[in-house]
Amino acid sequence: MIDMSSVDLPGFLDSLPVRFPELKDPIAKCGPVLIQINDVLSAYGQGYGYRLVEEFVLYHQFATSRLGRNSADVIDEQLVQKGLVKLRGTEAERKMLEDLGRICADRPRSSVVVNRLIADLNELGSFQNSR
Repeated sequence: MIDMSSVDLPGFLDSLPVRFPELKDPIAKCGPVLIQINDVLSAYGQGYGYRLVEEFVLYHQFATSRLGRNSADVIDEQLVQKGLVKLRGTEAERKMLEDLGRICADRPRSSVVVNRLIADLNELGSFQNSR
């Protein structure tokens, strides 16, 4: 088993352009939100791994440069498809959801997911998001 409890996300993002120089702009756009959300999730043992972050940024590069998609829309879409999956918890994780709700407030798709999880927590006493 690989221990991913100590992930250096800023360092990893800084190293990506060495292998992929074309990722400088996507990293500048995705990196801050990925780090912000990862900081919240990590406090609850649900942080990101390197593969998720790399795939997120690579897809952003593809979707914005090749498909002409809007950066904010791609980030919101990828948060729903990759960044907010596998979230789970009980009342002990309520603050995590509330913090995610604030971070995702201006991202319509992500906000729907977080609000649904909060509603599940309120109704059921627990929540779980999966694909």
